[in-house]
Amino acid sequence: VKILPYTNPLSKLTVTGVKGNLASKFKKSGSATARVSKAQKNATIQCKAAKNWKITAITYNDNIKKLYRNINSQNGVGVASLSLPIGSLSAKSGNYLNVSLYNTQTHGYVNCTLELN
Repeated sequence: VKILPYTNPLSKLTVTGVKGNLASKFKKSGSATARVSKAQKNATIQCKAAKNWKITAITYNDNIKKLYRNINSQNGVGVASLSLPIGSLSAKSGNYLNVSLYNTQTHGYVNCTLELN
């Protein structure tokens, strides 16, 4: 088994109600946190994979509303970009977002988890 160094698999990650491109939060690790400034009614998660990476799934868990949403790529290999409408997004809620990605060169998988609070 060969263990490769971690590389950021995301070039873009945005969530309605959270400022900026959140992909930079995954430069050193697959987990991060971000603050939701205020509640949003029609929030969307938008992801774009970095070079040599493909997005296989996006999952969102709303702990307050007990809501689970996900979207998967149908081709099994992944896609370069993917969006997931999540509806209303509460501020300071402790919800989780997970992006699953596949590396087309190394054939490795990684999950990037973002806690929204």
